[in-house]
Amino acid sequence: MLKGYEKLMLNYVVIPILKKPALDPSDISNYRLNNLQDPNQSGFKAAHSTESALLAVKEKLYAARSAKLSSVLILLDLSAAFDTVIHKTLLSTLRSLGICGAAWEWFASNL
Repeated sequence: MLKGYEKLMLNYVVIPILKKPALDPSDISNYRLNNLQDPNQSGFKAAHSTESALLAVKEKLYAARSAKLSSVLILLDLSAAFDTVIHKTLLSTLRSLGICGAAWEWFASNL
């Protein structure tokens, strides 16, 4: 039996909003992002890289140490999680859920 939040998630649909209705919906830059990205995100952002992410973490650790605070750093690599998924089945499921175009291609190119 599904819990309340699980039932809600089954009915939840994300509908991206085009900046202008006449723009090409297959071009991701034509959508409003509504600042959904975490301000600390480095991936998929202009002028940001793994190096900038590591520098930001190092800076925060040094600042915490200077303030005599304790720090815990947990690193999680999810890349192996996709090795356990049958890619063809995942892509087929995404398509059946209505994920297509640039979003589907993004998943396909990252598997």
